[in-house]
Amino acid sequence: MRPAAHPQKRSTTAKPPPAPAASRKPASRKPAAKVPAPRPTPPRAGPPEALSLAELARATGLTETLVLDRALAAFARAHGLDRVAVERGSQPPAPPLAPRPAARPEKRAPAQAAPPLAPPVRLYVKCPGRPPQEMIGDTFVVGSSQKCDLWVSSPRIETRHLRIVREGTRYFAEDLRSGAGTVFDGRPLTGRHEIAHEDRLFLAGYHELRFYLLA
Repeated sequence: MRPAAHPQKRSTTAKPPPAPAASRKPASRKPAAKVPAPRPTPPRAGPPEALSLAELARATGLTETLVLDRALAAFARAHGLDRVAVERGSQPPAPPLAPRPAARPEKRAPAQAAPPLAPPVRLYVKCPGRPPQEMIGDTFVVGSSQKCDLWVSSPRIETRHLRIVREGTRYFAEDLRSGAGTVFDGRPLTGRHEIAHEDRLFLAGYHELRFYLLA
């Protein structure tokens, strides 16, 4: 068996009290600014709730027609329209407008008929020993060049000796400044000469050209 443990002896000496903590001054704090409480916004005075025409009639004991007429009369007085009769039946209805007379159709002058076109006139040029040759196109050149409309082989005739021009139903002949010139009615051709039926021109004074105008 183990021997019994002896009880421990507690010291009766009193412990010294703890030293007092150093006195500290509390930090000064600024008082918080007071925020003013928001003031309640008063409710805005709005327009009264609109009533229907039937509710106004029930509230006033009048008919809807009379309520409407009185409202229109008050509106007219407020806007300076009191001279205008607003109440129904106070002004006679306007007379109906007279029907407008039917517009008369304008008389148009009859369209003038276009003048009849002159019949086409064809020109034929005839050289001695050849059948007449019809002029095709608006110009017709006579000369010793084979590129001409009418070719005349002669040393005295220029490459481009004479030109014929058509203007509508009229034909004109003019010499192209040839050296030997062109003769009409015994005189040298200067300027333009209007061709008439069976006229005769002589190239270089001797080569005859005869003209025929056929419709």
